[in-house]
Amino acid sequence: GLESCVSGVCQSGTPLVCDDGNLCTDDSCDATLGCVTTNNTVTCDDADPCTENDACSGGLCAGTFIGGCQNCTLDSQCDDANACNGLEICSGGTCQSGTAPNCDDGNVCTDDTCDPALGCVNTNNTVSCSDGDVCNGFEVCSGGACQAGTALVCDDGNACTDDSCDAALGCVNVSDDTNSCDDGDVCNGSEVCSAGACLSGTPLVCDDGNACTDDSCDATLGCVNVSDDTNSCDDGDVCNGLEFCSAGACQSGTALNCDDGNPCTDDSCDAALGCVSVSDDTNSCDDGDVCNGAETCSLGTCLSGTPLVCDDGNVCTTDSCDAALGCQNTAVVDGTSCVDGDLCNGDETCQLGVCTAGTSLVCDDGNVCTTDTCDAALGCVNTAVVDGTSCADGDLCNGSETCQLGVCTAGTALSCDDSNVCTTDTCDAALGCQNTAVVDGTSCADGDVCNGAETCQLGVCTAGTSLVCDDGNPCTNDSCDATLGCQNVADNANSCDDGDVCNGLETCSAGVCQSGTALNCEDGNVCTIDTCDATLGCQNTAVVDGTSCADGTVCNGAETCQAGTCTSGTALSCDDGNPCTDDSCDAALGCQNVSDNLNSCDDGDVCNGFESCLAGVCQAGTSLSCDDGNPCTTDSCDPVLGCRNVADNANSCDDGDVCNGLESCVSGVCQSGTPLVCDDGNLCTDDSCDATLGCVTTNNTV
Repeated sequence: GLESCVSGVCQSGTPLVCDDGNLCTDDSCDATLGCVTTNNTVTCDDADPCTENDACSGGLCAGTFIGGCQNCTLDSQCDDANACNGLEICSGGTCQSGTAPNCDDGNVCTDDTCDPALGCVNTNNTVSCSDGDVCNGFEVCSGGACQAGTALVCDDGNACTDDSCDAALGCVNVSDDTNSCDDGDVCNGSEVCSAGACLSGTPLVCDDGNACTDDSCDATLGCVNVSDDTNSCDDGDVCNGLEFCSAGACQSGTALNCDDGNPCTDDSCDAALGCVSVSDDTNSCDDGDVCNGAETCSLGTCLSGTPLVCDDGNVCTTDSCDAALGCQNTAVVDGTSCVDGDLCNGDETCQLGVCTAGTSLVCDDGNVCTTDTCDAALGCVNTAVVDGTSCADGDLCNGSETCQLGVCTAGTALSCDDSNVCTTDTCDAALGCQNTAVVDGTSCADGDVCNGAETCQLGVCTAGTSLVCDDGNPCTNDSCDATLGCQNVADNANSCDDGDVCNGLETCSAGVCQSGTALNCEDGNVCTIDTCDATLGCQNTAVVDGTSCADGTVCNGAETCQAGTCTSGTALSCDDGNPCTDDSCDAALGCQNVSDNLNSCDDGDVCNGFESCLAGVCQAGTSLSCDDGNPCTTDSCDPVLGCRNVADNANSCDDGDVCNGLESCVSGVCQSGTPLVCDDGNLCTDDSCDATLGCVTTNNTV
């Protein structure tokens, strides 16, 4: 049979049944070819009384005609009432075979069979009646006629493919990189077709990084950057002050001072909230005295510690606290009383600072009918248990002893006679009554051989086995005599036919049932289960849809039975979408995806470097670094042309030093500003310049 995998385990297939039921063939199974049937020449019986020396030849049983022998006189004696093998007639005293009807109506949408009683039967089916052209859909049978399928729609909505339909392959969508898919908008770049896909262009980056300009993109003109001093260039960080736009440049604000002088807070500045003083409970404000506890910061405040509790709960120690050493617990004098007021555990005393137990009372009075306890105030208490509580001595034979008013009272002895002659009755002190079965086979027969011999079995008088006089032979009359037993008398007038048309018509002869000629129901179709119905004869039933009828090649899919016909499976698609593998299909192993480092996987974008295949994986290239270090150029990368460094006079290149003037970009070059002149012409002042504040004038005493 065909083994298959189920849940990761190889399941056995269904072995072929190669017995064709024909005595004149030797049936075997070849591991490659399957069932092999070989004609033989053994002796056989062709069931024709007018032949002799019957033997197999050419796979059929036939004998030599006996001259002058006649086995019929009327056509009705020859007809077997089977419409499927034609109408038999009597000719020359011998039955002649009829001509079998041809039930094939030439319609693929009917299953053509022959019923022995009705003759040809053409039943509508739902199998495929495809014309082989996948473009016009998949035709199937319905109502006995071939119904048209639904035609394929091959337009994939992709401007980068040429769409068509092939009768065998179906929809074919072929990449055409000469097609255009550009939307005419320069702002989002120029779209192009590549490998059947419309690739997005590289959008223009119009943000010049200057908050003091309004940046936009015109679909036709491209980037537009206009100065706007009404814009805000504040960075949202209140810590460094409020920035503002002036002459298209962002001017710095004044930074905050957030130190609140509190050691129990961590002081910082939040860009949105400003100064933030956060409680830090890990800070210490301890005064060094262990007795009043360790002071700690909590929610920004120094809180007092928790004083030590030096009471150790031990009456045998004197408790105190030392500022440096902490709690001191000193043992009292040995022998000091520490009684707990409980008589049951004796008188306790202190020893080496530990309260030591006294000698406990023993309250067990040795009576199982009392509950023995100790009361802390009264001492030992022995209370009678509930009347009826068991106090058995372990001997079941003298009854079950129970407690009454605190005294153990005798029970009632057992009676072990079970009145059964098939048991021996005794009493065991531990187990109680023992009714032991006598030896199996002890007789209790009633003298009638027909109903068998009664015997004791497992302590029970059991009926014997009645004689079964039915010898299973329909060719004998069966009865039983009380003294002699079974009587089986041959009767050839009896019928022994089992009513099963599959094995032929049986008859009695000399008290023996002779076999008929069996039907051969094998139709040679792996998608049908061939059986024989005792009444209807041969039945060729389609196996469950989905049953495997695989041809052993995994590439074309797993063939399965559908409506009794072996149907093609779905072919494997081995394209793994990886440009770094060569994809193929092996009939036994299935898809094979083999690494090929000679393949190209470059995406055509010079900005991210040149991609290449290595061990079956597309390795990223080395991206271009387009930053030229010049603040007066806008740096970008074009997927085709590479790095682009475009002069942008709107960019700022100021170094933040007001003393040397405001630097600005001109034609891609940072030009120096005009330095401040801080000499105020006054001999009584010292004049200087601060990089942030500008000119600074200080009085002197010259």
